[in-house]
Amino acid sequence: MRRCNTYMIIFTELQAVFSKMQFLTILFLVVSAVFALQDVVIACIANGNGCQPDGRQGNCCSGYCHKEPGWVAGYCR
Repeated sequence: MRRCNTYMIIFTELQAVFSKMQFLTILFLVVSAVFALQDVVIACIANGNGCQPDGRQGNCCSGYCHKEPGWVAGYCR
């Protein structure tokens, strides 16, 4: 009976360790995703800076690149 209780205690402790590992793994994945998306959100061209309407130089934060015919590049508005 004593041996059975010892195994149950060890099993319970292992379950707790694995639960913590799962939590840390999920936390790591969420933090990694946030950092990856942060680069995408921040990487935009501010108003007044040069751009290309097709997005070759990046996208304007406003979403609008003004380019007149004959211009080499436009600018974000």
